[in-house]
Amino acid sequence: MNLDDLAEVNYRINQCPYQADPPSFDDWRPGPDGCPRDCDSYAVGKIRALFKRGWPISAMRLAVCTVDGGGHCVVIVAMDKGDLVLSNGFEPFPVSDMERLGWVPVSIQESGGSEDWVRWTGCTSV
Repeated sequence: MNLDDLAEVNYRINQCPYQADPPSFDDWRPGPDGCPRDCDSYAVGKIRALFKRGWPISAMRLAVCTVDGGGHCVVIVAMDKGDLVLSNGFEPFPVSDMERLGWVPVSIQESGGSEDWVRWTGCTSV
């Protein structure tokens, strides 16, 4: 698990154009062209791409926070020197920077690959 690999996947997927889901339907799958559409499909796409490169699913969790009052899905990646956030439109950054950005944690997968979600109570450690 190296940072260059993580940054390359994040950058490549972030190059896809953002397209919001219709208000009545939240689709977490990539579009027909394989590119993600909105924040949740960007996050799922990044986890899939990293997993294909040999990253353990246990090191990656989907998480939801609020940004400017709206919901936003990101990936939290456990690294040796601290957890990183992968978000569309941003380079990877430390979880501890979320507070400075005004991002408020809401919920997170209990563990990587889990269908169970738990309340996410803080940004400094996950």
